Amino acid sequence: MLLYVSIFTILLSLILLFSNWNINRNATYLSLFLISSSVYGIAHYFVMYGKSPFWLAIFYNHFTPLMLLLGPFLLFYVRGTLNDTYTIKKIDFLHFIPALVHLIGIIPYTLQPFSEKLQIANAIIHNIDTILNININLFYNTTISFIIRPVLLLCYILYCMYLLWKRFSVSNFDYNIPKKQLLISVRWLIILIVSLFFIVIEFLIITFNSIQLKPSIGLINSYPLYILSGVAYCIMSFSLLLFPNILYGIPRRTPTESTKKSKTQKIFLDDYDVVLVRQDPPFNMSYITATYLLEMVSNKTLILNDPKSIRDNPEKLSMFNFKNIIPPTLISKNVEQCFNFQKKYKRTIIKPLYGNGGEGISKLEGTSTTLRKKIFKLIDKYKQPIVVQKYLNEIKDGDRRIILIDGEYVGSVARIPKKGSVTANFHTGGIAKKVGLVRRDKKICNTLKPFLKKNKLFFSGIDVIGNYLTEINVTSPTGIQEINRLNGVRLEKFFWDRVEKKLR
Repeated sequence: MLLYVSIFTILLSLILLFSNWNINRNATYLSLFLISSSVYGIAHYFVMYGKSPFWLAIFYNHFTPLMLLLGPFLLFYVRGTLNDTYTIKKIDFLHFIPALVHLIGIIPYTLQPFSEKLQIANAIIHNIDTILNININLFYNTTISFIIRPVLLLCYILYCMYLLWKRFSVSNFDYNIPKKQLLISVRWLIILIVSLFFIVIEFLIITFNSIQLKPSIGLINSYPLYILSGVAYCIMSFSLLLFPNILYGIPRRTPTESTKKSKTQKIFLDDYDVVLVRQDPPFNMSYITATYLLEMVSNKTLILNDPKSIRDNPEKLSMFNFKNIIPPTLISKNVEQCFNFQKKYKRTIIKPLYGNGGEGISKLEGTSTTLRKKIFKLIDKYKQPIVVQKYLNEIKDGDRRIILIDGEYVGSVARIPKKGSVTANFHTGGIAKKVGLVRRDKKICNTLKPFLKKNKLFFSGIDVIGNYLTEINVTSPTGIQEINRLNGVRLEKFFWDRVEKKLR
């Protein structure tokens, strides 16, 4: 089992490495950790159970430095996941000293003729107890070598536990990403670290038993522990399949400004080739002022999206250019008008005109007088017209976020609302599901294309529920990460390729 699981883990590690290379290079440390532990597991198999002198001569002692690298790789991965970084500092290279010392210590053995290594391998196969008497390291004997490796790894595991405990609460993460994404990382780290903890503890007990009672007796007495450590090893490896987000790539998180060191830097927008506008509503004077300022440099710098068009086409208003493909919708500040609309359709969705991210959205049912009060409170709260829209039963199956670049369809994802919710936004608990482009979606995209191109709305995201267009997002369309993950694509590459083409 040890051999097969180790080989399987190496394959998973390679998938992890290639899937995450352009998404989250912090996963490189996890991949290196899993590869190193698997190779060491294969070496351990041939030492303890293998009966082939040839393979034992290859694996015995040559790969022992790998176990001394497990701790650093684990620390870099855990720390990087919690702190959103994959870089290491100069001082971090000190973690490699134990592995380097061990590597230098076995150089004489490594340079020995293979025939002499075969003799050592045959001696171990015929009598496993001789392994403690074979001292091939210049700096310490085999017994000390056996103890140092698991003890050092245990220290790293305990320190990683401390880091995880320190950052366990989601409230401690001050990052501009969905909480669900954070929880995925935390849950995976818990499984990884706890599994490792049990593996190392059991390995330590086996090591001390082998030293005190002789390896042959220790192996027999520790057989149940081998089974338990094998189970823990399987959990650590196979659980990666339960976290496709980890295996195939969770993009690195972007810290909010509050997490960054305060630095003042003067930049001139007209010195840049392109400026990408990514600003969430609310649509207020600060928002409008930003579009005016960007418009002043748009003759020298490519601004995406066009500032004037952003200002002229707020998400929930621009869709009224396409009355034939939107659901019955009213925008008003008049309570009676809104209430009459409610009486006509019986079930509606009410939301602030310039809100975002599902804020203030609620479902109204019936025609009771209490609904009039609810409408009034929403108008009074936001001091602006509100949107009252016929409730679409299809929302229970989710909405479809469709990404358009330069008016062309590039990808889509279904957003399934959590039970009891009327919003499917990802940061409110919506679940991403793979979805293709249905005939109605194609018609909507073709309808919007001339409008988007005419208004220089290069990057947009539209929301479709059932057969109806419900929003045209032109300032901060989300969903690219989910589309990439579910479809194995890289929409950001396509985006920047089209931008470069536009700049030529």
